[in-house]
Amino acid sequence: MMGSLNLPTLLHRPAVPTSPTLPQRRIGAIDVVRGLLICLITLGHSHILLNDSEFNQRLVLILSKITNLGTPAFTFISGMLLGYFEATASDFRRIQQSYFKRALQLLLFAHLLIAAGTYPLRQESSFASAFLHYWYVTDTLAILFIVVPVLFVKVRPAGRLLIGIACLSLWKLALFFLIGFAPIAFAPTGFAPLLLVREFLFGVNFQGNHLLSDTYPMVPLFGLFLTATVLGNRFGQAVRGGRTEGFVKELKKRIAPLLLLSFLMVGLWAWGKRHPESPLSGILRMVFYPEKLSALLPFYIAIFFLILAYYIQKIEVQGKFGPMERLFALFGRISLFTYVAQYFVVQTFPSLLGWRNSMNLPELLLYLFGAMLLLYAAASVYSRFLKRSRRTDETHAIRVERSLSAKKVSPLYASDLPQPRRDLW
Repeated sequence: MMGSLNLPTLLHRPAVPTSPTLPQRRIGAIDVVRGLLICLITLGHSHILLNDSEFNQRLVLILSKITNLGTPAFTFISGMLLGYFEATASDFRRIQQSYFKRALQLLLFAHLLIAAGTYPLRQESSFASAFLHYWYVTDTLAILFIVVPVLFVKVRPAGRLLIGIACLSLWKLALFFLIGFAPIAFAPTGFAPLLLVREFLFGVNFQGNHLLSDTYPMVPLFGLFLTATVLGNRFGQAVRGGRTEGFVKELKKRIAPLLLLSFLMVGLWAWGKRHPESPLSGILRMVFYPEKLSALLPFYIAIFFLILAYYIQKIEVQGKFGPMERLFALFGRISLFTYVAQYFVVQTFPSLLGWRNSMNLPELLLYLFGAMLLLYAAASVYSRFLKRSRRTDETHAIRVERSLSAKKVSPLYASDLPQPRRDLW
């Protein structure tokens, strides 16, 4: 349901380079993991179709905790790829340009399409209000795509790791201070630009008035993205040196400490909840509340590492790229398209048909089966269109290169560069 059964195995190639420069190929394991995450996100977004029975309410809570893996995992993959390109590309300026162009696509086109897709679900007076009021994860990633590549030329990996961990560790403390000790500037009746800055950087406090909705706070996602670039750099070095299996072992070693850290953070939250009389109760409950970017983040990253290690071992080390991997890889190769399209398939169209909050679990599963078939068909058509477009571009590039060679003029591009515009999202 999520890939092309007709895709040839030759679409994937072994991870070990055949030359000192970066091989021109896609990272099969990354595509598969992204496709799997798209499937997970689609499942999470479909919860709006369930009716409000007591059983379904509990099911939605469980689904949300499972599918919340999508935000941190996609952010981490995007950061990893930037670090990978840093370690393998001959001209990093090309990578910076590619990330900038992708950021514009996310801000201009993805935001518009997601706003249009979710508008039937909103209680907004106009589409313009819905367009401006909501902030999506694609918008946050677009800002990161613009800012972080510029920092690469100024901050070494060790410094990036330190800054990233600091952002992840301190953003909730900063939010607690802004809400608890700066009420004048950030009160509902306070200065709106300052409130907007706080929500953009640290997230929305839904207990009071707010200017943004569905926010994905910049500070923790910046920290996660920056940290991921360091691991991506190590992945690139491992691929170039033929040490991919060693990188898998490195990933696996980090899983248990991350799970332990998440368990400890949730435990601190639970202690604060059970001891409301303690002076630390309020700060513990806020800072370590079990959500995807605080106490549960190490757990989600551990699960992501487990999935990534499995597919790198299977695809990049063992060279096994079977039908299921090809299914996921179709969605993963065009993940921006499938991410936007799934909004329309599982939220927009059903809402327009009056199916929101009307299905029981068997009906939802049946609809999801048909929705995934529809999404697969759309992804297949779009993928074939891209292939034809790329073949045209490659033919033109070959002609230009031959023309320049005949004139003894060096081509203006590096032949060993990856294809970041096809890998970023």
